[in-house]
Amino acid sequence: MIIDVDSHWEVNSFAAGEHRFGPWLDRLPDGIGRLANGIAGDLLRALPGSERPSPQEMLTGLVARASKQGGPVILHPQHDSTSAERAAWMDRIGIDHCLVNPGSYWQMLEFIGADRPAGVRRCNDFLTEQLADHAERLHAVAVVDFTDLDAAVLELERARARGARAFFLYTVDGRPPGGRSPGHPEWDKVWTATVRLGMIAVVHVGNTSTDFADWADIGWNQPGGAGAAGLVRLANTQRTHAAQNLLVALLYGGVFARHPDVTVLVAEMRVNWVPPF
Repeated sequence: MIIDVDSHWEVNSFAAGEHRFGPWLDRLPDGIGRLANGIAGDLLRALPGSERPSPQEMLTGLVARASKQGGPVILHPQHDSTSAERAAWMDRIGIDHCLVNPGSYWQMLEFIGADRPAGVRRCNDFLTEQLADHAERLHAVAVVDFTDLDAAVLELERARARGARAFFLYTVDGRPPGGRSPGHPEWDKVWTATVRLGMIAVVHVGNTSTDFADWADIGWNQPGGAGAAGLVRLANTQRTHAAQNLLVALLYGGVFARHPDVTVLVAEMRVNWVPPF
């Protein structure tokens, strides 16, 4: 059996009133701002406001490409898909099942503050609705707010009932979600539910925000500095550290001993760090 473990689901446009972040659109950055946040949001937050490059400065190469080719500033080619089209593509290349990530839009949850749990539900509703016609093969990866662990379990149950088979495990600027290590016994209710529901915890590169603190200040805009290109590259040097922190929390917190059937998937994090780790 072949399983695609890192497929993404993006949508380019919405009908009126159907946007997953509809109630909070006025709180979100614009298109290129969202892209800059997705690539380097944790690093940018660690810089003083006066030292932060604009999204246009940060993504000069993508801006230049968009200007040359026409169209929006994007990292990956845009494509509106349907569950039927995705399933047909899987048939053509021999994929049996597919874990479908919510795409980069889920990162906008950090901009809606105390409304994050409501945003989580809207994101999960949207993705599971998109995949419903082929849910036996297209398995949604849910997003969960871990500030309230009891509420997190309820959302896991709700998302699973709608077809999700996995969920994102993430860091918040290098810290554990909700301010408590996922290796702590208080998290056992989450791991018990994970096993009972047959779900997988996914550590994805987009989930591993880091605390750059003073490390972000490399003088990118000073004479002789590395420029914005240096910042872009710096932003992606710490992703594996956050993944390692999540894994050692589960290992040395005893999660795998107490819940031996917990499954963690590490996606798009490369593998060169695994042997020395």
